[in-house]
Amino acid sequence: TIPACGRPDRVERVSPLLELTCTTLRNFGEDPGAASVVKLAGNFLIAASIESVAEALSLAEACGVDRDDVRSLLTDTIFDCLIYKGYGQRVARR
Repeated sequence: TIPACGRPDRVERVSPLLELTCTTLRNFGEDPGAASVVKLAGNFLIAASIESVAEALSLAEACGVDRDDVRSLLTDTIFDCLIYKGYGQRVARR
């Protein structure tokens, strides 16, 4: 997915090329900084996810529960998504 923004005629002009490189092109209006805001928001969510995994695994470990077993259970069930699986595995290994 690519967040696009800018003057409508320019977004329309580059859309065919951008669509060749992604599955979804989302237009966020004319403000040229909007796509950067979207990217920063996504990066913030990734960082917050990494921190929450680290805290959860530290809690488990402090209580004597194997951190990798906790990570495996959580990412195989309610947190079954790329961010938690990929970064969770790295956090579990430290």
